[in-house]
Amino acid sequence: MKKYRLIFSALIVAATLTILISSGCQSEGEEPPNAPTLITPAFGGTIHENTPIFDWEDFQGATEYNFRLRYGAHWRIDTIVVESEYIRSVSQGNDNRYWPLLEGDNFWQVRAFDASGEWSDWSDLWPFTVRTIKWVFIGNGNLSEPAVGDDQTVYVSGGFTGEAGYLYALSTLGLVEWAYTLCDTGFIFNDCPPAIGADGTIFVTFTADSDYVYAFNPNGSLTWQTTLPSTPSSRGCLAIAQNGTIYAANSGHLHALSTAGSTLWTWDNPGTGFIWGIAIGTDGTIYVGARDRVCAINPDGSEQWTYLSGGADLTAPALGSGGSIYVTDISGNQVVALDANGGFLWSLGIGSGQHSDVVIGTGGTIYASGNKLYAISSSGSQQWTSDYGGFTASIASDGSICLGGFDPAGYSMNFYSINPDGTLQKAWNLCTGGSGTSAIGTDGTIYVRVGDRAELYALYGNESLATTSWPMLYHDAKRTSRVGGP
Repeated sequence: MKKYRLIFSALIVAATLTILISSGCQSEGEEPPNAPTLITPAFGGTIHENTPIFDWEDFQGATEYNFRLRYGAHWRIDTIVVESEYIRSVSQGNDNRYWPLLEGDNFWQVRAFDASGEWSDWSDLWPFTVRTIKWVFIGNGNLSEPAVGDDQTVYVSGGFTGEAGYLYALSTLGLVEWAYTLCDTGFIFNDCPPAIGADGTIFVTFTADSDYVYAFNPNGSLTWQTTLPSTPSSRGCLAIAQNGTIYAANSGHLHALSTAGSTLWTWDNPGTGFIWGIAIGTDGTIYVGARDRVCAINPDGSEQWTYLSGGADLTAPALGSGGSIYVTDISGNQVVALDANGGFLWSLGIGSGQHSDVVIGTGGTIYASGNKLYAISSSGSQQWTSDYGGFTASIASDGSICLGGFDPAGYSMNFYSINPDGTLQKAWNLCTGGSGTSAIGTDGTIYVRVGDRAELYALYGNESLATTSWPMLYHDAKRTSRVGGP
């Protein structure tokens, strides 16, 4: 018996969906078609997909079907599915509010219609549950970006400015395994994530009366702590070299720390402004994005070269294959590419708006957001744009681009998975504000920090992190900021 599928995606959202199917004509005098037998989503099942495939068995002689979907007590979809030989792409209309499906209990049923003008009985009403969100953690105050260990433990710091600050270790269920009070008062929020070393040590930088770096064992015990010299800063970031050296930035200074926490050397930014980010190349060179410049520093603390932006604000660097360096020029609304020696290669405008850091996808494609999400070739040509742009993306192993941003209408804060050709793959409705930077764990879980609401979402995902040169902010889920990490 032939099966028919009704396929819904985030873009197939019109009130009427037409599907043509091959079917013989019903002979005169035949009985009306039987109620279709439903297949999937299964009765009472739970799916981790909010744009599912609905599948049922055909009754021979049926010419069309009536499909209905209910959420709670309300019918959300009641549409005729007509004969078709292909899946018809229908432009978005008023019914786009029905997709993706809502979290929780949904119900569906189908009836068949034949050439004699007879409707079958409705199939049984099948319940199923949509669960695209694994868990949500609500912290005490704003939360940093998360770091994810090999055992999928999630580490995140946070707190209210002026109050206490904490480091949390969260289980795979989103429960607090342990929490450490970093300071009792005077905490200054910093969205820099913790970083995880090869041996599982967790490093966190935070600011109170001074700037600090703490090192923790996976069980939550403190290994060591160090105070960074210079004026306290609300901007700090970490990176971990292949040999275990920890690089910590505060204000305009970069500090190299041993695995025991002692200072090996300090590099002082000759310009003004914070250090926005650190990236470590395959040869151990440390690249620093220091607002109006990018500097390359040797592992011994000596400086190789400096690229000056002419006063423009630059984001943290992302490292491409062959030694190329990419940054977003926030002031100039463009992505800038440098060669391995700090020479200018090219720039491409990305419009004004919510600017993101640069990430690198499969084939060396560069992604950054301005007024839209831009896909850029390694030679600097624009490949495509998407209205679903917003915050810094993460690249999944299938090449999809995962990022948070406002929907094109600007009404809600969603999280999106974009296909490598720029079409929408999936969408999750998370909130009405906040940030949407993300990380992808080795098990495919997608972690989304929503800073303004002090929430961390764990979403069901199907793909691990891509193995490109710079697939996400801080390079990897351990946040080592190192090519080849973790």
